[in-house]
Amino acid sequence: MENNRSSRFEFLSSKNIPFYTMDAEVFKKIQPKAFYGQYLENEVRPDGRGIDDARGILISYGHIGTADGSSLVRIGETGVICGLKLSFDPAKESSDTKGSLDVNIVLSSLCNADFFYGEQDKQSKYYAQVLKQIFQRYVLDLNELYSAEASTVICVHASIICIDYEGSILDACCLALLSALLTLRVPKLSLKEKELVFDYDAAYPLTILDYPVAVTFGLYSEFEVMDPDAFEEGLLDDTVTVVLGGNNKTISIIKPGGKRISDSLVMTLRGKAAKRYGTVYESVEKFKCDLLTNMKGKCVVCAI
Repeated sequence: MENNRSSRFEFLSSKNIPFYTMDAEVFKKIQPKAFYGQYLENEVRPDGRGIDDARGILISYGHIGTADGSSLVRIGETGVICGLKLSFDPAKESSDTKGSLDVNIVLSSLCNADFFYGEQDKQSKYYAQVLKQIFQRYVLDLNELYSAEASTVICVHASIICIDYEGSILDACCLALLSALLTLRVPKLSLKEKELVFDYDAAYPLTILDYPVAVTFGLYSEFEVMDPDAFEEGLLDDTVTVVLGGNNKTISIIKPGGKRISDSLVMTLRGKAAKRYGTVYESVEKFKCDLLTNMKGKCVVCAI
């Protein structure tokens, strides 16, 4: 029976042996870079996507019953869950009128068999710090996390746990944190005989000032691939994550180490990220609409 040529590769060996065919999966394992490069030269990737194509998005809510807010996000096969808990502390000074956000990201062997305990701590802490800075500066009004009536500051503790690691984890974590914050309701606070009183009937949502969207690109030879998966990440020369906000605003360019990239390349990646932003924004708006419909029976955003 003739072999299916679409699942086999032909190449010339280093010993000048005549051309011969090799099964694609074998080729992928023993020469992954050659395997990957051959795909990119044809402007396609092993999973069938084009170079500038990202994976599909799924956002859902209510997965952690004990949390004050939560979300589950999947970008392709990458999955993360985010849970939010509120803590309340007396304001130490009269000028202490802003709350805060604390972010923790967990990457463990439970989400990827190649991860070992402790090895991902550095990456997790770096990404957590990046998200904390972005969300405190561009997304949250920290004044809303202060109760003048109760003289209390509020901290939002975000725990982001990766359940399936299949690449571009920062993109998924950013989206999960944003989605979880949309589900959060903060109780109204008051003092009664010096005791803190929580009024959940008067709970309020936080104002979300902007929707930050992280889009990661993998750099391989002369190619820039959007939303690299786990297989691709192991082959890349470098990665760059572009974080955009509304009105095509650049919030951050994240490049952990490696060689410096040119300004022209940054602009190219930014342009590609802007196209992805629209898709992610629509997914977040749909999630928000579903959330409001579930809470009120009618979505005031979509008027349905």
